[in-house]
Parts: sequence; C-alpha cells; structure tokens
Amino acid sequence: MSTDTKPHILIVDDESLILTILSLEAEALGFTVTTASSGNQASDKLDDDHGFDAVITDVRMNDGDGLTVLQCINRLDPELKPSTLIHSSDYEFWPGNDRIDLRVHVPEHFGSFARFGTKSIDYPVAVKFMKEILASRQ
Repeated sequence: MSTDTKPHILIVDDESLILTILSLEAEALGFTVTTASSGNQASDKLDDDHGFDAVITDVRMNDGDGLTVLQCINRLDPELKPSTLIHSSDYEFWPGNDRIDLRVHVPEHFGSFARFGTKSIDYPVAVKFMKEILASRQ
C-alpha cells in the first residue's frame, strides 16, 4: 500500500442510494472509489484488481452476498488483503436454513482483516472505518 497515492476503496451494495451515499462520503475523504452492485460483481473486481486498500460490503444482496465477497478476499495473498467492513441493518443472516450471527462469524472465519458493523442512517460505522484506513496510511 503506497502512501503517495489516494487509497482505493471498493464499495458493494445492491441499494443504489446507499452505494451513492457511501461513495460520495469516501470521495470527500480522499478515496478513489470503485463500486459494485452485487457480491458476484465485487468478486470479479477483486479478482481483476488487487489494489484495493479497503472494502465495504453489504451482507444481503441478490447476486452473491457479502460473505461471498469475504471468501474472495480471503483467497488473496495475505499481503494483498484489503481491510474489510461487512455491514448490515441486522447482525443475523439466514443463508438457506442456517442462522449466522455476523458479530461472531466474521471474526471467527475471516480473521483480523474483516469486521462487522451495523448500517444506520448516517453510516457512522462506515465513515469511522474509512477514517481509520486513512489514518493508517500516515
């Protein structure tokens, strides 16, 4: 991760308003922003470009969920793994017939590069995450 260029963030959400709000916030903070509207689209972008410093992804999406995105990131070389925030309006996720508590599942299965945060109207968790990425580059 170079400190002489703008940090690059991938923002993933199937709700266009949320994607726009988070993208504008990231750009205002100084990020170069790439967006994806599904987990599968994000996975393709991660496979093509290993230069992301951070990823913010929704959990529940129609075409590949946030856990699909985390699995793609987890396959990357440890030196290339971007810090990742997976966020949802609720900490419970029900893929198929299984109940997953994201507060426990994300750190247990994806280690220190990923964390869970809840969505809210002004996205304080996402903004704090972006500011921490910027601070780590200084």
